[in-house]
Amino acid sequence: MSYESQEEADYFEGHSEENELAYEVERLAKELHGWYLEATKTMNPESYNSNAQKSYEDLTEQQRGIDRFIAEKILTIQFKGGLVK
Repeated sequence: MSYESQEEADYFEGHSEENELAYEVERLAKELHGWYLEATKTMNPESYNSNAQKSYEDLTEQQRGIDRFIAEKILTIQFKGGLVK
C-alpha cells in the first residue's frame, strides 16, 4: 500500500488491515466528494443536492456516509479484481 506521506506510513505500520481499509475508505470518500463537486459545478441547482455543495469536512455525518458507502463498494470491486461480467 502506498501512503501520501511518511506520517501516514508511520501511523499504519503495525496496524491491522482493518485500520488500513478504514483509512482507504475515508481517503476515497473525500476524493469522490471532490469529484461530485467538480461534476455538479456547472449543473442547474435542481439537478443535484445543493445541501452537499460544501467541503467534505463540512458535510454532516449522514452525508459523508453516502460517500463512504460508495467508496466501500469501489474498494470491494477493486479487491475482488473488477466488475463481475
